Amino acid sequence: PSDTLVSVGFALLGATMIDITNSLTGAQVEYVDSVPNFEEFSTSPQDETFNQPGNVVETFANRLFIGRALSTNIIEFSEIIETLSDAENIQPESNFFVRNENYPLIGLKNYNQSLIQFLQKGVFRLTGDNPSNFNNQFLTQEYGLVSSRAIAIFRERMWFLDDEGIIEFNGSNFLEVSDKVQHIFKRMNVSAAFTTATAFHYESRNEVWFAIPIDGSDQNNII
Repeated sequence: PSDTLVSVGFALLGATMIDITNSLTGAQVEYVDSVPNFEEFSTSPQDETFNQPGNVVETFANRLFIGRALSTNIIEFSEIIETLSDAENIQPESNFFVRNENYPLIGLKNYNQSLIQFLQKGVFRLTGDNPSNFNNQFLTQEYGLVSSRAIAIFRERMWFLDDEGIIEFNGSNFLEVSDKVQHIFKRMNVSAAFTTATAFHYESRNEVWFAIPIDGSDQNNII
């Protein structure tokens, strides 16, 4: 929708500007050339979902990416990691921001030569192999991620837990695959699922399993 704010920013430690594009028609794209003062973002309306524990971490393009949901969603990435000793002394090289309305960042996943970024509602995809050609694309605002643990790769497709069920992403399209058991997901305790819901590929059975809390439980009680 034209009234939805979706912005992507990028900051380098220094004065160099990197041009990141966003494929969503009419989206606002903002650029910065220094590390931000997070207090500058505190004037925007806050959602209590930003008060979540921990960070999300993933590797992509031989770099370590760390995402944090603060007053805005920031994703930092490291210099290139070539050896284990590099990882021991890792330093951030730069960072960028992802925003869809006021939804927090929930998870990151390296998939199909890209870094998928999940908000509570909204999915982005970062492609490229270095900061000079990184491109962040907004894929959808229809779906999002409930828990950073609730993502699995199965048959070269990514399956993840949305607040209304299980979604499959094949690199191009999103498909709801849990419609036959939708009555179960309507009973999911979404607030508890944020810290408990889990997905994993059960290789010996060639299946993907999702564990979620339902009926008011604060622990996973159904698979």
